Amino acid sequence: MLADSRGQLVQPTRGPLDLSWLFRISPESARQARERLISGPVRLDTETLVGWFCLAMPADRAAVEELEGKAWRKSLKIWKARPDDRAALHNRATLHRLMYLSPEAENLGGHIRKAYELYHRLDKEVPGRYGLYVEWANFELERAIYAADGDKDDEMVARSLQLIAATRGVECCEEIQEDLMLEEVDDLALHCATLVRELLPYQGVTTRPPKGMLERVVEETELEILPPAVRLAYRLVPDSRQRRRVDSMVAELCGLLSQSHFKAGDGRQGKKWQTEAGRWEAHVAAQWEEPEPEHLGDEEAAKVAFSETEVVPMETGPRSLGPSWFGVHGKPSRMGQEDSREEWLEAFRILGLPFFPVRRFAIYRNFDTGERGRVERLQLSAFHHFWQAAVVVGLTFVLTLGVIRAPEHVAFSGPASSASPVFDAAELDKAVDRLKYLVQVEAKLKNAPKPDTKRLKAIATEREALIDKIQRLENSR
Repeated sequence: MLADSRGQLVQPTRGPLDLSWLFRISPESARQARERLISGPVRLDTETLVGWFCLAMPADRAAVEELEGKAWRKSLKIWKARPDDRAALHNRATLHRLMYLSPEAENLGGHIRKAYELYHRLDKEVPGRYGLYVEWANFELERAIYAADGDKDDEMVARSLQLIAATRGVECCEEIQEDLMLEEVDDLALHCATLVRELLPYQGVTTRPPKGMLERVVEETELEILPPAVRLAYRLVPDSRQRRRVDSMVAELCGLLSQSHFKAGDGRQGKKWQTEAGRWEAHVAAQWEEPEPEHLGDEEAAKVAFSETEVVPMETGPRSLGPSWFGVHGKPSRMGQEDSREEWLEAFRILGLPFFPVRRFAIYRNFDTGERGRVERLQLSAFHHFWQAAVVVGLTFVLTLGVIRAPEHVAFSGPASSASPVFDAAELDKAVDRLKYLVQVEAKLKNAPKPDTKRLKAIATEREALIDKIQRLENSR
């Protein structure tokens, strides 16, 4: 059935709607719905109303009838004819949401993006009413982005991230991009830095790089730098932190190649790499001109305008509280000259030895200059969690044992009072031997033809006294 804008169900003249191709209704749900309709007029609550089609104009009924025949594109066309009508926007968002959830629908990425866009627009027009579906759209779109990244669907990732940036801000996209593409960006940055380091000695001087080295750097740039950089630039949101990082490092490398070719007398290649540098950052080599032959001084050599490095403050990095015996110390757990990343483990240390791991970090360092760059918080590994559990269990065992043994230790080490009994080992042995003898005599008397009851009674009394005496001597031990 349809509902009007007030939440009142509208009975179709030809019976209930047939949208079984779009979603499934269980027989039990259908039975409960019929019973509810028979019981009297039904008024939908706000949450149900915002999730179902709304009948505001006759065109809305016609659109839903087209939807019954699986002609959902015609339904969208009818509603798109009223681009600013709230009821039409509501119905479009509902249709895209149902199409995304339908097991038979195609282009799920397109449907969730449109549903996301429309629900955010409706939430701005009617604040608070569509909050539930806005949260649903946020969750589903982010999940679709991660799934598309696993399927190498760059178009889905790029378009979805741009949509999130337009509705929720670039900062939200940066968090997702950090999860999805940080490793690719870091690999590209490391490769770019390696090539730039080879060209830097010839920066700002008239000496050109060796021909063989220049050809090799050009080949690596064309085959291993530009393709992944283009892919990352397509996926990353413009003006995001990761996109600016890719643009600056590729532009600087291309600018150095342009400068090197100009100094080598190859103006054609110089112009080519100058244009390529301008594609990534326009200011890097925009004012360059091919140097004249008489410009032999170093001051006339073209120079690359390097971007200022963004300094990321280390807010939660590994700490060191000095040479204290008890304190948290950060120590590098892995580092190498060929890797720009070193891992740090922060742990409580006793006598300088790690006792309990607390946090783990990755620090990106320039091993040539010793400058420390970005700090990334890492999850503790399974080994570290096992380490923590072993320490907790060990301390718990020691403390529990100490609590159990404490009364005995106090009783044993405390000063002996005059009334406390003195343990006598010889007396205890004598009492045990006497008890054994009485047991043997008692057994013989009981087996005799005429047992001596008086003597048996005396033996029982003496036996009980010996047992009490033995227990007292044992307690005084």
